[in-house]
Amino acid sequence: MFRTEFQTTFAISLVISIFCKTPAMKKLGLLFLFTVGFWLLIDAQTKPAILTEPAGWQLEQFALPPVFASTLKYKRIEELRFSPDMFKKGATGYFTYVFVARLDSTQTLSQSGIKDYLLVYFKGLCSKTAADRKLSPIYTAAIHVTIGRKIPRDTSTSNKPVGV
Repeated sequence: MFRTEFQTTFAISLVISIFCKTPAMKKLGLLFLFTVGFWLLIDAQTKPAILTEPAGWQLEQFALPPVFASTLKYKRIEELRFSPDMFKKGATGYFTYVFVARLDSTQTLSQSGIKDYLLVYFKGLCSKTAADRKLSPIYTAAIHVTIGRKIPRDTSTSNKPVGV
């Protein structure tokens, strides 16, 4: 999905640089390129590729590895869905979200591989969030991951299991 969009954007950019000879034409071409890129981004964020449920939860997508965990060796896409109550303290769905990653060139992933992935991911996320919000630095050595099985539930309505 992202590879095709990148190739399209690159091709448009190449056409702009070849055929737009005057500065005014180049500015117009760059504006067009920005608009196309913006709509590709909006389109990608509104159509889930993996997480189609729960439909009432906010969808977010981004390319892997994320900026906050650039050392991750995995590449492709991650999708997240946030509960409508994600930021409502005291609500049943407070800080509740589900995420999934579709990885390129990965045949198998061990339990320890998943644990390592999550440690790097959440340590990076916590550090970046603290820095962005000008909070005290996070002591990331205190972050631990436990692997287990839990069935996701739709806390915004019936609390029934969600089919992912």
